[in-house]
Formats: sequence, C-alpha cells, structure tokens
Amino acid sequence: MLKRDELNVDAHNNVGILYHDKGLYEDAAREFRRVLAINPSYVTARLNLSAVYLKLGRPDAAAAEARAVLATDPRHSDALVNLALAQDAAGQGPEAQLTLRRALEIAPHSAAAHYNLAQMYERTGELALAAEHYRQFLQFAGPAQAGYIADVRARLQAATRGTK
Repeated sequence: MLKRDELNVDAHNNVGILYHDKGLYEDAAREFRRVLAINPSYVTARLNLSAVYLKLGRPDAAAAEARAVLATDPRHSDALVNLALAQDAAGQGPEAQLTLRRALEIAPHSAAAHYNLAQMYERTGELALAAEHYRQFLQFAGPAQAGYIADVRARLQAATRGTK
C-alpha cells in the first residue's frame, strides 16, 4: 500500500496532469489549486491551472494565473502564451497577438507561440503571416507537438494557396 503525502506538491501536480489528460478538468483544477495552497510559487502548477481554466471556459481565471507567473517572471514565454490564449478567448484578439509577439521576442523558438499566432492570423485572413508562423512551428515543434504536425502541414498548404 502506498502512503499518501498530502503535502507532496509534485504528486498533486502529476495527479492533476492525469485528470487533465482524461478530460476531467474540474478534478485537475482541484489538484493544481491544492499544489498552490501548499506552495503558491509552484510555477508549473500555476501554468497547468491556467490551461485548465481555458478548457473550462474561464478565460479571466486563466489570465489571472498567467499574470501571477508573469508578476514574478515577466519573461516567462509559456505564461505569455497562456495569457494570449485567455485574451483571445475573451475576445481580445489584437491584444492576444501582441502578447504572442512578445513571447516570440523572448523565445523565438516557441512552437506554441508560433502555432497560436498562425491560427489567429489565419482567422483574420492574414494568410501570408499565418503561413510564416506555421513554417516556424514546423521548424521548432518537438515531441509534445507531434499530434499537430499533420494538421499544420494541411493548414500551411491551404494558407499558401490562399496567398497566391
């Protein structure tokens, strides 16, 4: 029998990730909040909570968590990406694009920032810019983004056809 350590932030964070992966977002949020109750400076849990709040349709809460990370580290590119996604979900598209461009100034190889910026440009009909960022995504994508590659290639092909 495993002994449960209620103060083990890594364990709670990992359980939260498992809940997230199963689509149990409320349960995931509860675990990430437990981590933060124990250790408010646990950045990974705060970013995970921000992402879960986006899944739950709570962009204001997602933005608040991303801003909490940025308050201690204004150059945290993952927090900027989460903030941009929250801004976009809240209908603040131009602000979201600015935030993603800021993330790319800090971390030019951020596949997540390139992907999300490409999607925003695609939605606004700026296909040349979308294609540029889809290409950058493909260049910098790692194993975590492998599931997006086929879709991005198709989007890139469509965007490129649309710009001719």
